[in-house]
Amino acid sequence: MIWSRDPARACATIVTMLRTCVTILISLFAAGEVAVAQESTTGAQIVPAEEEIEEVVVYGEKTLVVLREMVHRAEENFYDIFSELSTNDDFDVRCFMETPTGTRIPKHVCRAKFVTEAETEWGQAWIKDWAAVPAHTAIAVKRRQMEQEMERLVLERPELQAALVDYVRAKEVYAAERKRRCEGLVFVCR
Repeated sequence: MIWSRDPARACATIVTMLRTCVTILISLFAAGEVAVAQESTTGAQIVPAEEEIEEVVVYGEKTLVVLREMVHRAEENFYDIFSELSTNDDFDVRCFMETPTGTRIPKHVCRAKFVTEAETEWGQAWIKDWAAVPAHTAIAVKRRQMEQEMERLVLERPELQAALVDYVRAKEVYAAERKRRCEGLVFVCR
């Protein structure tokens, strides 16, 4: 039995164990190690499996945690490709988990380099009592430039288009599944 106070971790452990079992069974079948019982007139006879399995279908349901991770990975992939293709280093985007002030719940955040730099400069100026352009003003100007660069690259580069489509699909699947599972629930839904 899996003992964990975190249901998501327990589910992830169970899913990992099931995947391991399926992988072992597939490898045994592929290697011909699994024997098939065949009845004959003299009784049961063990015959090694000789035929290859063409396809193994495993039906299961992904948890919302797994679906959300898929959204995060798709988003990170999109921004990684965009950062590679963009000619402006200020538009390089880094994704990470951040715990906002006032909460202990980490949040997935993707932030452009210019945003981090503008917030840092404004914070340092505020501490030192220097006059500085507020971070949100500097960010608004650069954000529009980044959006234009992103639109241009999405139209020109098929790999960025594909990454964007994957990201949007992952978000849609997660939103639909969350709505299906959590509709009518007042508290946390997993």
